[in-house]
Amino acid sequence: MCHIVNKSVCAVVVTYHPPVEFVEHIQVLATQVNAIIIVDNCSPPSGRVIIEESATDDRVTVIYNRDNLGIASALNAGIRFAKEQGYEWIGTFDQDSRITSGYVRTMLDTYYSYDDNARVAILSPQYRDHKSGRMIVAGNYSDESLSKTVFTTMTSGNIVKADVFDSVGYFNEDLFVDYVDHEFCLRLACAGYFVLQVNGAILDHSLGDPTEHVVLRKSIIVTNHAPYRRYYNSRNRIYLYKRYVLVFPAWVVSDACNLSKEIIKIFLFERDRKHKAAKIIKGIVDGLLGKMGKL
Repeated sequence: MCHIVNKSVCAVVVTYHPPVEFVEHIQVLATQVNAIIIVDNCSPPSGRVIIEESATDDRVTVIYNRDNLGIASALNAGIRFAKEQGYEWIGTFDQDSRITSGYVRTMLDTYYSYDDNARVAILSPQYRDHKSGRMIVAGNYSDESLSKTVFTTMTSGNIVKADVFDSVGYFNEDLFVDYVDHEFCLRLACAGYFVLQVNGAILDHSLGDPTEHVVLRKSIIVTNHAPYRRYYNSRNRIYLYKRYVLVFPAWVVSDACNLSKEIIKIFLFERDRKHKAAKIIKGIVDGLLGKMGKL
């Protein structure tokens, strides 16, 4: 297999109240990419201290937003900066994600050995919960092959071709947070691109604050997302359903079923149910009315 030097990869990392582990995450990431752009969504002074400690390397650039502009806006700012510098590939990362050994090289080696790589827009990893060590299965199933195509994927850990943003546009800032990744993937699919999951690239990641519950000997994982995240999640799902139900009906039906399951798990296992229920209802109503942007 041909090995590719990672000289054309720039990582964009979005922060908002970063944890102390963030410094180590950036140090590990810096060993595998050419440059890193941290875009901070108005973290408090304690968060800025952590960011400054992580940005001592000359290859790390920090952009400080004066307000929390959302994940999509922050990503777009970093992507535009990276594109201006001429990078061929742009990595998109959350602050709590950590790459594993050989991550970027495995991604690019797989891409360049893939027969139909002209239509590949995103290289996506497999996700592993950093607390439990279990693989996070979100429509991306493991198999024995080096890679497989998937319809949508999460943002964190992806490596995206820089020129696809010229073809399909940037991340949708009206969504603010949640389902920004899925909306982008659906737009890519409409343009004839697809996502290539690289099975050998593992990202240690966390979805919310997950807890495990056992019912009838079956393990059930709940994410315990905050109420405001439940608002954006339900609102933006409705937005996508309205927009893509005639284009990708199977995806809409499948995702709506997942939403129903998540709501059931919230009421069975999570705390602050009433507050979360109110936010979910408000999100659905706002989604139907087309009320977007920051809550």
